This record gives sequence, structure tokens and C-alpha cells, in this order.
Amino acid sequence: MTNEELLQSIGEMMDKKLRELENNILEEVDTVQEKANDHFKRIEKRLDNIENEVHASKLQNDTLNLLLRRIDLMQDEINELKKKVS
Repeated sequence: MTNEELLQSIGEMMDKKLRELENNILEEVDTVQEKANDHFKRIEKRLDNIENEVHASKLQNDTLNLLLRRIDLMQDEINELKKKVS
């Protein structure tokens, strides 16, 4: 085998190894990206749940405030009726 053939053979082996290394790196990057995407999906679901809970809490708070105002109005009406009766 001549030096030129030997160099060509070495070059081909290096190219093959570099392609394999590049493929391995790309596969690892894909794996990491998939894990990150799954993680972000879980975080988005949790955030959606928290937003729903906050929204529900605000609605409950608004309902309670309305009920308290209604009770106050009824108490005022009762007090006026008591004054009229006595």
C-alpha cells in the first residue's frame, strides 16, 4: 500500500468517525431537547392549573363580596323595619 493510499484510507476512516461522532452528538441533542420539551409541557400544565385555581378563587371572592353586600342591605332593611314597628 502506497503512502497516498494509506493517507486516503486514513482520511476515509476519519471522515467516517467524524460522521459517527456528529450523529451521536445530534442524537444526544435531540434527547435533551425532547426532555426539555416534556419538562416545559409539565410546567405549562401546572401553570394552567394554577391560573384556573386563581380564576376560581377570584370568582368565589366576588361571590362572597356580593353576598356580604346583600346581607348588609338586608340588615339595613331589617333595622328600618324595626324602627317603623317600634
